[in-house]
Amino acid sequence: MRWTNLFPLLVVAALFAAPALAEDSIPPLATEVTTVEGRLTLTVSGTAPDTENWLGVSFYLPDYTDWIWEGDHAVYLVPQGEFEKSYPVPEGFEEGTYEVALWQDLAEKKTLYRMDTIRAYGYGSVKETGE
Repeated sequence: MRWTNLFPLLVVAALFAAPALAEDSIPPLATEVTTVEGRLTLTVSGTAPDTENWLGVSFYLPDYTDWIWEGDHAVYLVPQGEFEKSYPVPEGFEEGTYEVALWQDLAEKKTLYRMDTIRAYGYGSVKETGE
């Protein structure tokens, strides 16, 4: 089998492995869900160790069966140092879950993103946690 045929499988395997690895050895990102101007909002904070970092933010439907197509995914550039960023929860995802990951490297191949060198990770339910 050619390498190009294996690429999608390797991307999926790496994404499934990230949460398991994150719980064991990756520093956590602080997360909090609050209501801002009547809308649930996820706030993520942490320390970005490199000059160029990428924060992946994913929201999942409450009863999703396909984490790629039934999720809302975005990637944001984060400069080096301490950061705090807020993201409104997309409509329909209010009872779902989220995960966030800070990555050092981001490569784009057509419409697919491949992220390498995870730096920090966080996850939780989309339920208000702040006051």
